[in-house]
Order: sequence, then C-alpha cells, then structure tokens
Amino acid sequence: MRGHILELGHRDGRFIRAGGVYVFTRRGPDGGAEALYVGEAPVIAGVAGPGHPVWRRAQQMGLSGLLVVLEADPDRRRRFAREMAATLAPVLNGDGCGRDTGAACLARAPAVDAPPLPPGLRLG
Repeated sequence: MRGHILELGHRDGRFIRAGGVYVFTRRGPDGGAEALYVGEAPVIAGVAGPGHPVWRRAQQMGLSGLLVVLEADPDRRRRFAREMAATLAPVLNGDGCGRDTGAACLARAPAVDAPPLPPGLRLG
C-alpha cells in the first residue's frame, strides 16, 4: 500500500474525507492494539463512526482507536481490506456477517455522504 497510515482516537474517523481501509481497535492485555473490525470506504468519514453497524458492539468490547490506511483506488482498497481481515481475523467481521474473514461485511458497508470538515481543519 502506498497510502498513509494514521492512528487516531476512535471518534476521529469523522475527519478523514478520503478513501481507505479502517480498523476499529482496542488495547489488549499486553498494551498492544487488537483489531475488532476491518472495513473499507470511499470516504472514511462517512462510515467509521457511531452510525456503523458494529460501532455499539465495538464500544462494548473496549473500542479505543482507529487505524486508517489511505488508498484512493477502490480495487486496491478492497483487496487490502480483505487481506487485513483474513490476516487479523477481527471478531466483529464475523459478528452477524457469517465469519467469512470480512468479505461479506465489506461488501455491505454502508455508503454515506461525509460531513463537512470543521472550519480551519485541513487534511493531506
């Protein structure tokens, strides 16, 4: 992936008005990050937040962060998301989605228009 990798607070996805792969994370017992869910979107701000289908469950499991890899190309983005889901085996990609390493969940990810950026905030 040529994209930029960002580590954000779990509510900061709303500021990313670019396409990419996102991972909901929590802190594990050893202090490292554990993947809860892997998804991809043409505009991360439109999906990686409280309106996401697994958001509430992720919060119940200790959602604490969001990893983002920016990638504009939709084919590369989908392929990378599937590879990450298969490698990381995040529990919520299987929750209500058929435990298929994320492919079905990724295909059903909601498409929503991104909210406007706050005044004065610029990305990229």
